[in-house]
Amino acid sequence: SAFENEFSLLQFSTEFKAKESFMSASAPSLAINGATQNTKATYTGELTVLTTLFFMWGFLTCLNDILIPHLKAVFLLNYAEAMLVQLSFFAAYFIVSLPSGTIVERIGYKRGIVIGLVTAGVGCLIFYPAAGMQSYPLFLLALFVLASGITLLQVAANPYVAILGKPETASSRLNLTQAFNSLGTTIAPYFGALVILSVAVKSTEEIQRMAPAQLSAYRLTQASAVQVPYLWLAAALLVIAAVFAFLKLPQIEAGSVAKHLLERGLAYHWRTSTISSRTPDEHVLMLSQLLTLVGLDVSRDVSALAISSSAPTVTTQLRRMTQRWFADRPVTILGPGVKTGMAILYDNPREVGADRIADAVGAYDLCPGPLIVVDLGTATVFDVVSVKGEYLGGAIAPGVMVSLEA
Repeated sequence: SAFENEFSLLQFSTEFKAKESFMSASAPSLAINGATQNTKATYTGELTVLTTLFFMWGFLTCLNDILIPHLKAVFLLNYAEAMLVQLSFFAAYFIVSLPSGTIVERIGYKRGIVIGLVTAGVGCLIFYPAAGMQSYPLFLLALFVLASGITLLQVAANPYVAILGKPETASSRLNLTQAFNSLGTTIAPYFGALVILSVAVKSTEEIQRMAPAQLSAYRLTQASAVQVPYLWLAAALLVIAAVFAFLKLPQIEAGSVAKHLLERGLAYHWRTSTISSRTPDEHVLMLSQLLTLVGLDVSRDVSALAISSSAPTVTTQLRRMTQRWFADRPVTILGPGVKTGMAILYDNPREVGADRIADAVGAYDLCPGPLIVVDLGTATVFDVVSVKGEYLGGAIAPGVMVSLEA
C-alpha cells in the first residue's frame, strides 16, 4: 500500500510460470524428513487422532466453568479465591508457552505431543488425591499441570494439521480441527453439570450449621464427585498418547532448514513503514537485516526478486536497488506489460494497480473459479475474477482516517 511496505519470501510453483523459486535450499525453518512433502499421501487416520486432541483440550478447558461453583461451595470460597481456578489454569499458558517451544525444538513435534498428553493426563490424575485430601491448593496444582500439558499440545499439534495433506487445503484442515475444539467447549458444560454437579450442593448457611464430622463427610462427598470423571479423562489422554506414540507420522524437525516444507507458500513476511525518501542502499540494508534475523544471507540466499508497489516513488527506489545490488538475478516488477497469465478485461488495463493484480493472481491460483477478492489494506479493495481467470474490475473504498487526512 501507499503507507506500508511488505517484503515476502516465497516458494511457489504455479501455472503462471514464475522464473525461479524465491527461496534457496536454506529455508524455510521447518522440514519434513528433509525432502519434499508427499501431497498425494492420505492421513485420514492420523488426522482423526489429531482432531481428538483439539476436542479434548477444548473439553478440558471448559470444565473449569463447572469446577468454579463446585469448589466454591465445597471449600466456602469467596469469589476471588474461586477465580484462582482460572488463574491457575491460564497462567500455565503464559508460563509454559516459551519452554514448550524449546522442548518441541529439542525432542521433535511427535514426542512433544506425546509428552503433552501424558502431562495433561498426570494433571487429571492429581484431582484424585486432591479430592481425597480435600485440598484446594492441590486442586490448583492439578489445573496448572493439566494446562501445561494442553499448552505443549497446542505448540506441537498445529504444525501436523498443516502438513498432513495438500498445502492448498491446510487452512481447511485447521478450520475442521478447530471446529471440533469448539464442539468440545460446547459439550463440556453439559457433561460437567450432569456428572460433577449431580450431587446436591448445600447453601452456605446449611454448611455453616454442620458439625465438624458432618462437614468433613459432606466435603469428601462433594470433592469425590470430580474423582471418577477426571480419572476417565486421564485414561483417555493416556490412551491417545499411546496411540500417538505408535503412529507413523512425517517427522518435523524444528530449526532445520530446507526448501521443501510445502510445494508453495509464504516462508517469511515482514511489514515496514513506507518512506518515499528511502534510498536504494537503505532498502537493501533493511532487507539484509531482515534476512539475517532468520539466518539468511542477502547475497547468497536470494535467487530472484519480485516487486509490487502502488507507490511510484517507492517502486522507483526499489527498482534502483535491484539494479545496483541484484543485477545478476532475475527481477520482476509487477505492473502494465508483465505477463501474469491473467487477462485484464478493463477499459484501461494500465489503471489497475500492481497490488490488485497480485491479489487477483494469487487468489485465483489458490481458488480457481469466480472470485471476489477483498484486500484489507490502507484502503479496502474489492477485485472480481471470472471463472476463466479473467480480471473483470473492482472497487476501492478508502479508509476513514486516510480520507480525513487527505
